[in-house]
Amino acid sequence: MQSVVQLMETSWLNPFSFEHGELVSLSTGAKAPSEVAKDLLEAYKIGEEAFQTFQQEHLQEDAPSTQFHEKMAKKKLQTFSDIRKKPC
Repeated sequence: MQSVVQLMETSWLNPFSFEHGELVSLSTGAKAPSEVAKDLLEAYKIGEEAFQTFQQEHLQEDAPSTQFHEKMAKKKLQTFSDIRKKPC
């Protein structure tokens, strides 16, 4: 483990350092474009907002506006895997 950490700190870009200010994929070394980085950095907040909306619409109202088992709208957040996809 120490040799891997040493290799990352001396030879590779340290993924745990915010010196460079960019998100980098550990597996490929590819830098995330701004729209991918935005989605990755805000994923928790977006998920929390979706949960709050679900809770309000499905659980907290006396007569919920939607049934409990109805599907939620899918959030289409971009990740590092979207960088490799070719446009159709």
